[in-house]
Amino acid sequence: MATDLLPLFLQASSPTDPAFIQSVALTLARNAGLIFAIVTISGRAASLIWLGGIDLAKYVFVLIHGKPGLKENRNIVDRPVLKTAVILLMLLPIFAIPHISTTSPPFQAPIPGPYEQRLDVTLSMLGAPNMSLQLTNLDLSSKGLVEDNNYAGANVAAFIVNNNDSQAFGNGQQSQMLQIISQPALVTFYSGDPKTTAAESAAVEAQFSQALGVPFTTIFSLPMGGQGTATIYAPNPELSNYDALTKLMALLPSQSFSNLINRANIQNMKYFAAIGVVPITVNGVQITGFSFDMNVQFPRQYFKGGVHQLDLKTLLGFQNNILGDPAANASIVSMSFQPGTVLYSPLFPNPVYNNATSTYYLNVTSSSQPDFVANFNYPFAPDIVIQKTSTPASGPVGTTHIVVVTIQNLDNVTVTSLNANDPQTSSNYAQTLQLSPNGAQAIQAAILTPGNSVTLSYTVTTVSSGVYVLSPAIASLLWTAPNGTKITYTISTDPTEITSLAGPITQFTRTFTDFQPYSYLLLIPLLLTPVIETYRLVKRRARRKKEKEMQSFYAAPPPPPQQNLPKAPDTGTGSNPNNPPPS
Repeated sequence: MATDLLPLFLQASSPTDPAFIQSVALTLARNAGLIFAIVTISGRAASLIWLGGIDLAKYVFVLIHGKPGLKENRNIVDRPVLKTAVILLMLLPIFAIPHISTTSPPFQAPIPGPYEQRLDVTLSMLGAPNMSLQLTNLDLSSKGLVEDNNYAGANVAAFIVNNNDSQAFGNGQQSQMLQIISQPALVTFYSGDPKTTAAESAAVEAQFSQALGVPFTTIFSLPMGGQGTATIYAPNPELSNYDALTKLMALLPSQSFSNLINRANIQNMKYFAAIGVVPITVNGVQITGFSFDMNVQFPRQYFKGGVHQLDLKTLLGFQNNILGDPAANASIVSMSFQPGTVLYSPLFPNPVYNNATSTYYLNVTSSSQPDFVANFNYPFAPDIVIQKTSTPASGPVGTTHIVVVTIQNLDNVTVTSLNANDPQTSSNYAQTLQLSPNGAQAIQAAILTPGNSVTLSYTVTTVSSGVYVLSPAIASLLWTAPNGTKITYTISTDPTEITSLAGPITQFTRTFTDFQPYSYLLLIPLLLTPVIETYRLVKRRARRKKEKEMQSFYAAPPPPPQQNLPKAPDTGTGSNPNNPPPS
């Protein structure tokens, strides 16, 4: 149940949001049904095992003593020795399970050295900059964060702020866990004995609470498939992403690249920031010290073919010039382009352009440098926009939503070979949706001239309540650059959400259908219990009847024999005064 509720708590905009409360109520109702089924079935199974053990013991006892039955005052369950033996026999498998415990080795935190900072900027073929800033080997002891023994078994121990960025750092289960968190939170992930790591995680939480000046409350502590234990703490009272980012960046060195970022400029963009022990790898080496990692997705910009002068301060909206920090061991800026881009640097060897990786490097470690400027010829994608909308965006169960995918040419050039595909939604969501027409939708256009657009549409009718996520629509197009080169571009929409609302009665009545096939487990105790109880009732009545017959047969004395005297013959005369002779 916790794994179902965790994404709801972490992705909710507010605990008082009606949609959030409705989703939690529905999830609790569904899981309550499963818990009821499991508890009922397991309880019934344990009862049957107990009764079966007692019946087996009775049978063995009868065979040993050779008696046809047991008297009421000598029931087998009244014999403590045999009862104890049966209980121990049933508990033997539990005692036989070995207890596996692990201990963490002693951990001595390394002495922090000069930190290193790297600012990596990537400019895609669509003209959308993506910035990644990493500060590694940070000494945060002056802020109250000391990497002591409590971090020994921590794979992750970081305060994170995720503002709708689905491309968080790293790979694997830990990264997936971090990507679903949309509210500021302190996350710890420990491998080892949960009893030991729980105390270590609590000590880490106390450190971050003091450093950030924010009290935390524990939300969940969950085992992650035998790989470790993840614990999530939320600020109490709740913090906005902007306020949390402000507190986070206040822990960083004042002259680092972090002072380039204007928080007000990125608050409406997609970004992810984390500080602490985070899974960062630099040149194939896993960083184990305190680090800061931030990724920002900037909006798409449009360029024409020809000479461009890119200024990072203007391109990314930096508030200061890019200057190296004398206290840093390294301050490196890199800018990556699509493979095949040709750049020339008149200031070789710093900055330098690596043609093999299409990356421009600027070392600002030892001296101040002007803003990063690059002159290059590069054909960027034309201004083609693709959107996927739902009308209405929310409604009660049974509402028909019209989904429209629109591709517009906002540029002054013509594109060709347009192919758009909309997979609609994943199979999990499609089970409780009525799609018309059903299946992946596609549209093609030989040419798309400036100012024109193409659309495709279909309807979606909700069958159950909840938030449905529609898959992104993808379009590919061909554009001929001024030099005659034909370039293929691929663009996609963001996922579209449909909110289906329902009252409590509707939610509970639809729970059985939504919970299939697990809801069929609810029928087992409902059907099995009457059958078993009926069988036991018939068996008890038959046993009582047999016992009464045996008691009446062995306990009741036989009736005494009756003597039949011969009757005197009737002569019709006599001296009987009651029968005088006729006169």
